[in-house]
Amino acid sequence: MNNVINGDSHFEVVDFSLPQERNVAKIHPVSEPNVCSNCLQEQSQQFNPDCHLCFQLLLEPSTSISEIFAILRQWNSESQSRILLLTEEILKRGAHINDRDGLTDMTLLHYASRSGAEGVGNVETSCQTVQLVLERGADVYIRCRWTNMAAIHYAAFFDVAPVLQLLLKASDSIDIDAPCSIYENGGPLHIAAINLSIECARLLIAMGADCTLKDDLGRIPFNCIPETTSEDLKEKAERLRLLLREAIAQMNDRIPSKVTLQSLGLKIGDKVIVGGVKSGTLRFCGTTQFAQGIWAGIELDEPVGKNDGSIGGVTYFHCSKEYGIFAPISKITKYNDEARTNSACSNRKSSCSSNVQSSKLDVSHVTAKVDTGLRVARSYPPTDCYKVGERVIVAGKKSGTLRFSGTTEFASGWWYGIELDHPLGRNDGSVNGKAYFVCKPNFGVFAPSSKVKRIEQITTLKEQNTDLGSANNSSQNMNRGSTIKARPSSFKSRNPFDTSAGEMKVQEGMTVLCNNELGIKINL
Repeated sequence: MNNVINGDSHFEVVDFSLPQERNVAKIHPVSEPNVCSNCLQEQSQQFNPDCHLCFQLLLEPSTSISEIFAILRQWNSESQSRILLLTEEILKRGAHINDRDGLTDMTLLHYASRSGAEGVGNVETSCQTVQLVLERGADVYIRCRWTNMAAIHYAAFFDVAPVLQLLLKASDSIDIDAPCSIYENGGPLHIAAINLSIECARLLIAMGADCTLKDDLGRIPFNCIPETTSEDLKEKAERLRLLLREAIAQMNDRIPSKVTLQSLGLKIGDKVIVGGVKSGTLRFCGTTQFAQGIWAGIELDEPVGKNDGSIGGVTYFHCSKEYGIFAPISKITKYNDEARTNSACSNRKSSCSSNVQSSKLDVSHVTAKVDTGLRVARSYPPTDCYKVGERVIVAGKKSGTLRFSGTTEFASGWWYGIELDHPLGRNDGSVNGKAYFVCKPNFGVFAPSSKVKRIEQITTLKEQNTDLGSANNSSQNMNRGSTIKARPSSFKSRNPFDTSAGEMKVQEGMTVLCNNELGIKINL
């Protein structure tokens, strides 16, 4: 009978009994591809999928696994674009999913991971093949013994980002920095940098790859970007340098988030509970451009999220649409049966309590927040709510003018939007396409009420400091001609600005004034 295969209606599909799959993987002997007589007469040693006779030979039961592996080795678009069909033909002959090619020592997963290379294969077909072999139990960590490369390294080498994403998901990203000896024990990000694989580099960074990891030569991925004379490659290399430079800067900003994760007993890739309700995998932790503070990005187990790991055009991690949400780090707990049960019970109790109280309130107009994916209660203004137009200090160091006060769609709670005096912000008053106020780019910042103080409050503190200093000077002048004895040391003032007792000791945690700015003393 005639069937359509890859759009070719004239190929005959030969049915034959399927041998039972072996329980143990093997290395298949080296063989040449099965080529038809017409192609041999034309002195072609390669299998031609577009040749009717060659294709018919492929479908014959007598064609061995070794001969099909030989076709997989052919680095041309005709063969690589048919990776799914070739893989199915190998499996149809009873191959173990982790069988190896005797010449290259590569498995089906290795071949599939590279087959989507630009200009050679088809990315969609490559992803379908990778998904197939992973579902059949392919070992994502298995390495070629010639190159010491795993599938993740091949995907990074050939810049097949969609395949790389599938591989990282299959391994829960635990091999995201896996070293490869042929590349001086550099990781996938080193390999991506060496080969100018920008899309894979961008994905690896978003998924949490270490941009400061060094290979055996002491190089970080940034140092591995090659110098080139080609204008096209020069532009590509410069874009990759910019990408890695920004990633390194962001990693330095994420140090507090790493400490926070360690204190919670969490790490990227862990299973977590969000808000006591939703379960998923932790994919991101750090600062963001849509709000201040440390945020967690979670890939949910079910499509009940609000994004794909991106907010406002900025990608923090990658996942399928409606599987991603963001939440304050305080809303995240480690997944275990007890925590899930306790969190669910706590959530039900809270819900019941809210329902009892809500009978006194009109909450019909309350809607869910849209960007973070979290269901939150109504937010009320703080007791001492500042007015739009007031001069304020943000986080004790950034001065500006209050331009917005209220609830937002990017996070729960009451938020202030401030137009800073200097370009030290994160936005132009808009987050995720919604404008809360208008200012120049990088002059806008959002902060919770706990991080915002009036300028006059800071001024009052400065004046108190000045008064204390003046009083101290007057006291010293009086003491020059006085015979009054000093108080015992146990009665000395505890005021941190009092210098009359000698040299003041500034301790960690004290509120201090430095260059007319209020700050907190820390030890480095």
